[in-house]
Amino acid sequence: MFIQKKKNKSGSTSVHILQKVMGRNRIVKSLGFSFEKDEIESKLHQARELLPRLFDQMTIFDEPAAEYEHRSLSGRYGPEIVFGRIFDHLGFDAIPNQLFRDLVISALFYPGSKKRLLDYLCDHNRQEVSLENIFHFLDKLQSQYKHQTEEICFAYYEKLVGNKTGKESYRLIPLHFDKKTAKGPREKETGKSKKQKFQLMHLGVLSGKNGFPIAYDLFEETPEAHGLLQTLEKYEKRFMISLPVIIAPSGLLSKAAMEALVEKRIPFVSGVRLKRENEKIRKEIEQLAIIEGQVAKLMKPDKTKLLVHYSMIQAKKDSTARENKLKRLEKRLDEGLVSIHSINRRGFNRYLKLDKDNTISIDYKKIATERKWDGLTAYVTNTHFPSARIPNIGPELKQMWEAFRIERSDLKIKPGYHKVKERIEAMNNISFVSYALFKELERILHKRAPEISMPKAIKQIGGIKEVNHTLPNGHAQNQKIKTNEIQRKILTWVKY
Repeated sequence: MFIQKKKNKSGSTSVHILQKVMGRNRIVKSLGFSFEKDEIESKLHQARELLPRLFDQMTIFDEPAAEYEHRSLSGRYGPEIVFGRIFDHLGFDAIPNQLFRDLVISALFYPGSKKRLLDYLCDHNRQEVSLENIFHFLDKLQSQYKHQTEEICFAYYEKLVGNKTGKESYRLIPLHFDKKTAKGPREKETGKSKKQKFQLMHLGVLSGKNGFPIAYDLFEETPEAHGLLQTLEKYEKRFMISLPVIIAPSGLLSKAAMEALVEKRIPFVSGVRLKRENEKIRKEIEQLAIIEGQVAKLMKPDKTKLLVHYSMIQAKKDSTARENKLKRLEKRLDEGLVSIHSINRRGFNRYLKLDKDNTISIDYKKIATERKWDGLTAYVTNTHFPSARIPNIGPELKQMWEAFRIERSDLKIKPGYHKVKERIEAMNNISFVSYALFKELERILHKRAPEISMPKAIKQIGGIKEVNHTLPNGHAQNQKIKTNEIQRKILTWVKY
């Protein structure tokens, strides 16, 4: 028996399972016909799964294997198959270093320390690499490949937009480090001094349409934003693009930095903390009647606009978080664990007050006033930023934080915990390329199947496995262990 894919006169393609009987082909099973390429591929997979059953045989593979007695097996897994194809398609195969490729792909599935990379290589039957070799490679990675990876990303981005640049944005994210360990790259100790001086760094990512990364830079934080301005000028000359819109979370751009951006007419959108605005602005916000999805605009004295957005989902989260913290505070108060020293502005202790009889109680009126701010997020801007994009700014920044592994987790070794600045920059380079692969797969899913989310796709990719059979005659045959419909679609889409 064998499978036949035949093109009909009408232009459709039919799929049949045939059997050769007395020199003639007889149709055993017809799987139907279709005009769509994806549906034809699906019918071919159905035929391959059905073929062994007609022989009363069971198989774990998508396709029947060739007949042989001896074989040696080696395999590849979904992350290497899918993201390896995307890695090559974007042009990163121009970097002839297998360790770089493994670092990039493992960052998507095994984010964390370099020991996790060793686990990834071991699980995927790859050659063993010592931890010392990995760190030695990271020390040289920044100087060798940073410029090349950025040029590859920009070249691919130009293909996506058809050389029509002009919708670029520059997202600023702070490097969050644990206060108990470090706040930045360490300086070398001199003499018997055991004190360490740390510098807080900013990570800026230049991204194009739909958030595809183009370039990145790591610079030191300064009140006047000199490092930020120099970086923007460098990108403007290097990529021949107009000044991108700076997007920053709340508290990252200082007042002096915003004034410098307004003076130089550099467009920016920065998150703000509404409760720290002046009394006049706060009263105007309290009088607003914003419904779900609406964005209100308020003018500020410095000729910037305050964009206020309301989200019912965020309001529910804020309310739930406050009620949970209030219950814990009431429990501590009942158990006598709260003293006069607990009255401060740290966390939920700001709702404690000292009564006239020197007893400590909770200021419920203050809590009631803060309920008015549930679900409100605000951004200040000096440009005509589309109101429709305001609700997406927070998720975009959060996604980028997760890509660069800046949020806290249970991992003890992170980019910021390295002693050498070159290793921090090298890890950012790895995360930058991984984020490019992530955004390319996201673009494909958004175009082909918007109903498939990225977390679901990542989970499905992790379950794909391919076995390579080396036959006695020296020929190799690749076979994939049985895949479901979503896995087959993803494998088809990344064939390019």
